[in-house]
Amino acid sequence: MALTESENIIDELRTRCDDILDGYGGQAEIDALMLEVEGGYSFPLRATNSSHITADRTLDGVRKLRGWLGFHLQNMAFNANRTNITTNATANASANATVTVSQTISQVWELPDSVLTNDEKIELTKLLNDLDKVSNDDPSKVKKAAKAVGDWLFDKAIEAVPAVMPFVMQAIQSIGG
Repeated sequence: MALTESENIIDELRTRCDDILDGYGGQAEIDALMLEVEGGYSFPLRATNSSHITADRTLDGVRKLRGWLGFHLQNMAFNANRTNITTNATANASANATVTVSQTISQVWELPDSVLTNDEKIELTKLLNDLDKVSNDDPSKVKKAAKAVGDWLFDKAIEAVPAVMPFVMQAIQSIGG
């Protein structure tokens, strides 16, 4: 793959670093190289918190510069080959679970006595059976029976709501609102 113009310039700067480190050139070459990099790459040097590299006008500074240029070249190649992918996901899920009156009543009877006494369980069971009897009937009867269950729950046993409300909601939904 051919290098871009920016990659070619960085590669040339790395070659100059190699030449200096191999003994070709003295302090004048080091100073010129550091000034050139300082002028042309001040933003990337600052962005990578590496501005101090060009202030070190020694062979050690040239070594650091060569390493930084290698990293910068590699980072440029990585970013050039990167594919931008935008994912927009929309999830729609639906579940249809049918809750029977017998399942709901079983859950009511499994509630601890500290939540509902036996008499309260009997009373709630009667209300649930009444709702079940009218569930395919006149919508006003369903609303009235569902309200009776809800009122009873909120007055006497709020802790039992999670066990009972799925059945009540299903009965209400069966009438369309």
